[in-house]
Parts: sequence; C-alpha cells; structure tokens
Amino acid sequence: YFEGTITTPSSLSNSTDNYSMSCGFVQSQGTSEPSGVHLFYNHSVNSGKWLGYTKGNSTSTIDTGVTVATSTTYKLAVQIRPDGSACYYINDAYVGKTTTNLPASQGMIGGIQIYKLGGSSRTMTFTGMEGRQIR
Repeated sequence: YFEGTITTPSSLSNSTDNYSMSCGFVQSQGTSEPSGVHLFYNHSVNSGKWLGYTKGNSTSTIDTGVTVATSTTYKLAVQIRPDGSACYYINDAYVGKTTTNLPASQGMIGGIQIYKLGGSSRTMTFTGMEGRQIR
C-alpha cells in the first residue's frame, strides 16, 4: 500500500508546458510513463483525468473519473492485493481496480514524480507519503 498527498501545480499540463505526474509503485523513475502500478496524469491522456495505470510487459489503464484541477490537494493511494490486483483511491474514495499487466513486485518502490516533457518547469508539492504492508 502506498499513499501520497500532493498539491498540483498552478497550471495544468498543456501542449506547450507539458508534464506528467504519478504516485504509487514504480520500477523506474525518471521516465514520463514509468513501469509500475500508480495513478497517472497528463493532459493528453484520458481527457486530463487521473488514470489508474499498470505497466509490466504491456500497459493497462482505468478511468478514475476524477479530472485533475490546478492548485488542488489530492490524497492518492495504490494498494497491490495478494490476489494480484491493484486498487486505486483518490481522497479516500475507491476509484477502480486493475487485474492485468502488473509488473513483478520485486524492485518496485513507492514514490511521487512530476516529469517535465517540454516547456516551463512546474512544481508539485507533496505533504506526505506512507507505505505499508497489508496482509
């Protein structure tokens, strides 16, 4: 289980100032769409809504239905379950589950990332992170 509390930048990603954000478990940081199990945002993906994202050998996504807003605090959580599924939560509300394309859990770390793809830099504030094992 990984949980992070973030505040989004004052302007959203766009074609000029393009960035992605992710929160959850990743195998490799420093890429715009890292392998792992996390909540993901980019303006050009899923109409600017948070996306439940799993990427192992292939990619699976779910639409959380939550549109990302500027200067907004979100509590984002990802739970990898013993049955091999991943559940996603935004502001303590369950927003969906994936059961496919989860990478092997070895080597994944919990983290929060903002990745600049072009244009001006943006700042995402995070006010807390928590990881724990749930049996």
